[in-house]
Amino acid sequence: MTRLNLNLLWLTTLFSFLCYSEVHIHPYGRYFVQALETIHRRGLEEIDRQTLFDAAVRAMAQEHDPYSNFVTRKLKERYQSELEQQFSGIGIRVEQDRETKDIVVVDTIVGMPHPAHDSGMRRGDRIVAIDGQPVKDEPYAAAVQRIRGPVGEPVVITILRETESQPRDLVVMRSQIAVDSVLGDARDADGHWRFRMTVDPRIAYIRLTTFGDRTADELRKVLEKLDKQKQLQALILDVRDNEGGYLETAVEICDLFVREGPIVSTRQRNGKIRDAYMAKAPGTYTGFPMVVLVNGESASASEILAACIQDHHRGAIIGQRTFGKGSVQQMIPLEGNRSLLKLTMASYWRPSGENIHRLKNAQPEDTWGVRPDEGWEVKLTAEQEQQRTSDRRYRDRIPTSDESATPSLPQADLQLQKAVEYLQAQLGGLATR
Repeated sequence: MTRLNLNLLWLTTLFSFLCYSEVHIHPYGRYFVQALETIHRRGLEEIDRQTLFDAAVRAMAQEHDPYSNFVTRKLKERYQSELEQQFSGIGIRVEQDRETKDIVVVDTIVGMPHPAHDSGMRRGDRIVAIDGQPVKDEPYAAAVQRIRGPVGEPVVITILRETESQPRDLVVMRSQIAVDSVLGDARDADGHWRFRMTVDPRIAYIRLTTFGDRTADELRKVLEKLDKQKQLQALILDVRDNEGGYLETAVEICDLFVREGPIVSTRQRNGKIRDAYMAKAPGTYTGFPMVVLVNGESASASEILAACIQDHHRGAIIGQRTFGKGSVQQMIPLEGNRSLLKLTMASYWRPSGENIHRLKNAQPEDTWGVRPDEGWEVKLTAEQEQQRTSDRRYRDRIPTSDESATPSLPQADLQLQKAVEYLQAQLGGLATR
């Protein structure tokens, strides 16, 4: 036997052994396929294999913990676009009227460009047809997909406005919408954000809606502009209702405000420290008072930021206790990168070494989440919270030229008022005009 044939025989034997070992070590793979095929072929209801596979992986992920999940092929693009902060469309948020089945424009997207707004579309408009086809008799998801369509192609949206008796056609060019995640207090008529508060221009107000791909760069540019204009005397960072995003983005943002020391650490299943992130002095913004606004929906990366600012005594935490999600999920490609397994791989811990994660049976007196600083907890009633959300949506709109000036401070937002009160005290009283 030649050396070449001998090598081939050896490699074939080794490969066969490895395959056998893999099946022997993981016999459940065989059982999984058996169950999938049995349900697909013999079940009373006909269900395709892809649907069964999706359901099985989703169930396994959710059995692991509440934050693990399976992002199917259909949802992968939408999921990634949220964190990448861009998608194709015309720049609107919509919902379906349960009675009429019309699609109602809730708002124009906070981002650039904003083709829907430029075409004349406004909040409250009812979309009754898309490219001449009525939307009433088709599934809502299908209608939304037809609105989005390919970038660079126009779509004719037929709207019915409450103040008008006849529908009108609007031609809107689909674009790649870059969604802002760093927002200000209100917008000008040209769509640009105002990052200084009308009630006191000494105070900068920045709201983070997610911790996405571009969030840290967006925030850095705003801070650079404010600093260059000598307008960074005090700062409110609002992460209320921010459910988080990328761990690395949270670390970058913390590093903008803390000169040295630990930012956050992550630990594996056995409690061993996996990664420890430290602050670096270059590019740090210090020398001014700041507030981080939080509430019960501030989670994950938002809690990393709040905990870091609090533990380093860099600013005040005002609002309500945060959600308590101290786990790190990693996106693992499946099906040839056509779907994603979102799996909890580690937990993260604040600079003080305390836990952030709220365990299943955790009690209010236990250590989890981020509490407001003593004396600065501000709880909102359900009615106040609803009004705060409504006021915020109003201020996020691009105003028309004939609208009256935006109110200087939302009356229902007691947490924001408390933040302004705190910073004015730090600055030495009210602003002079």
